[in-house]
Amino acid sequence: MKAIKDKVAAKETEVHCKSSIEQLKKELHKTEARIKKIITEDEVLQKNYNLLLTIPGIGAYTALDLVCYTNNFEYYQEAKQLACYTGTAPFEHSSGTSVRGKTRVSKMANQSLKTNLTLGLGL
Repeated sequence: MKAIKDKVAAKETEVHCKSSIEQLKKELHKTEARIKKIITEDEVLQKNYNLLLTIPGIGAYTALDLVCYTNNFEYYQEAKQLACYTGTAPFEHSSGTSVRGKTRVSKMANQSLKTNLTLGLGL
C-alpha cells in the first residue's frame, strides 16, 4: 500500500483486500472439506489416495492432482503412458542411426503435474 499517496484511500484498500483474502480462505476451506468428503466416500479412491501419500515427496496436493488428472488412474493402462503424461519419461533425440545429445523430457506433458512432481510439493 506504499504506492497509494492518499492515506484514507490506502486504508480503505487495505481493509477491502484483507476482507477479500478472508473470504477466499473460507471458500478454500469449504472446497477442501468437500474434496476430503468425496475421497472418503469412495473406497477405491481412498485407497489410491492413501497409497500416493506413502511416497516420499508426494503430499496431499500432488496426490489429489494425480488422482484427478488421471481419473483415479483409469486413463492410463501402463506406467510408461503415465510417465509421458506427467513429463517424467525421458526421450532421446535420434535421426536414422544417429543419436543426438542427451535425453530430454517432453514439453507436451501436463505442466501442472510435471511442476508438482518436480518440485515435490509435499503439501
